Amino acid sequence: MMKLWLRLVPDLERVHAARRKEALKQASRSDLEGSELIAMAIWLVIVSVVTQSVLKGATDENRLTFTIVTNLIFTAPALLAVFIPIHVRRIRRGIRRQLNL
Repeated sequence: MMKLWLRLVPDLERVHAARRKEALKQASRSDLEGSELIAMAIWLVIVSVVTQSVLKGATDENRLTFTIVTNLIFTAPALLAVFIPIHVRRIRRGIRRQLNL
């Protein structure tokens, strides 16, 4: 997992290897910027509206299955497509702040 973080956050290589895990933990606690919060809120509303419109097509007899499949195929990936890059951006920013101290 650390190799993935080193690729996603190149500045992490400047942190001593023994301290990287703690540096990541501390960076993940950094605050989100206002623009990130707004982007997440807008995306959440968009995904919710699209999901609701898709689920309206389900009949009563297959509603549960249709809901599960829709959430797995559309909703979860759509949310992750925005939330993961924002989280990585927050981690990068947190690591940079730690290095500048």
